Amino acid sequence: MQRYMVRLLNRGYGPEDARMILRRVLSMVSAMGDAVDLRDVRVASRHIELDVSLEPSMLDRLMAVLRDVAEPVGYTEVRERAMSKEERIIHARELFNAERYWEAHEMLEGAWRDSTGDEKELLQGIILVCAALVHAQKAEHDVCISILRRALSKLQGKPEHYHGLDVAGMVRQVGRALGGDIGAILEYRL
Repeated sequence: MQRYMVRLLNRGYGPEDARMILRRVLSMVSAMGDAVDLRDVRVASRHIELDVSLEPSMLDRLMAVLRDVAEPVGYTEVRERAMSKEERIIHARELFNAERYWEAHEMLEGAWRDSTGDEKELLQGIILVCAALVHAQKAEHDVCISILRRALSKLQGKPEHYHGLDVAGMVRQVGRALGGDIGAILEYRL
């Protein structure tokens, strides 16, 4: 089985609908038996993201089934890619800004592994923000807030910019979220 992030067009769902969508899709793919393993559903402003494993030969069948939920707009195969730290950071920024936080998190982990000291801690803080946003996309606000607290402790006192990333802006938005405006962090772009 291969792991994919499948994206569907979001026409009005919010993070609070993630569990309902998960149950609905699980019911729909149950006819496919063990051929599909649906791990999670996350709701972004423009897309619904499904974390799924299946045999590549079953991907077209899954996409056809998912049309009853929403129009498929793409998928990404989850696999390790050989990239430089700079390439990882640039790609992670693109993923973050597209609200593909789980993938941004994974991309940054490769850069984190190649770092030391303050740079490693800074990257860990950004990774934690990505992880918090994954939970926000499922309306798991308590988990999101808990992770954001840990992220803030890693981000404070670090440079305002890192490889083109607006760290100071992220610190401000995390602070707003921790102050009760959870939507602020969901609207933030690097």
